[in-house]
Amino acid sequence: MITDANGSLLTAGAEVTRSEAAALLLAAKSLVLYTHRNPDGDAVGCVTALAAALRGLGKDVTSICPDPLPAYLLDVPGAAYITTGPEVEGADLVVTIDVSDPSLLVPLAAAKHGFLLARHSLNIDHHLSNAHFARHNLVDPSAAAATELVHDLIVELGVPLDRPLATSLLYGIVNDTHSFQNSNTTPATLQLSAQLVAEGANLARIVFDLLLVRSAASARLWSLVLPTLVFHDDERVAMLTVRLDALEAAGATLKTMRM
Repeated sequence: MITDANGSLLTAGAEVTRSEAAALLLAAKSLVLYTHRNPDGDAVGCVTALAAALRGLGKDVTSICPDPLPAYLLDVPGAAYITTGPEVEGADLVVTIDVSDPSLLVPLAAAKHGFLLARHSLNIDHHLSNAHFARHNLVDPSAAAATELVHDLIVELGVPLDRPLATSLLYGIVNDTHSFQNSNTTPATLQLSAQLVAEGANLARIVFDLLLVRSAASARLWSLVLPTLVFHDDERVAMLTVRLDALEAAGATLKTMRM
């Protein structure tokens, strides 16, 4: 049970600025970084970039995700360092990145109610729905992707950008803006992306990995589910039925399948 100075039960922690969040990261010698289950390009880009920056400063960093990474994200620089556990006890700072609610960390211990409030913890996220569940929360819904926040923290930490860092960061931006097509794309997002490309991030390769490449299992699944296609509302709504036996026949799984 965590209480404030008046003895009231705490259900959410304090808001911090980018500078304050960077100070927390600098002060810690050992850190555990968590990101959400069913990881996407933003989740993996965030964790790999921040972990690399912290290791460059001599920190002991463990990166954990509830699920194994999908094949299309294995080439993100530093992806091999992300594990599914075991979880580390006694770290100086526990950090969640791109996690709007602890339930997204199930089945890890960090998903338990109060786990993060009971520890020296930092929550870095850009979702408006974020529950502010850590002791310290850097939440900015104006950011197009969580990697935009991680970039700002890397700058605050004094770590210079290089090609691997730029690549990880751009994976997050391309993922969450759908290659700059979504309304969350801002002039600042485009300016940062241009800087990341100038540092060596391969935009064409990242777009291919995140949005274009598909597996043979995906092609087999499309062939099985297209006959179920129906239209509604004057053909403004299309629906497909994906049965579990179709997934099995295609050699696909719910966690790894991208249509």
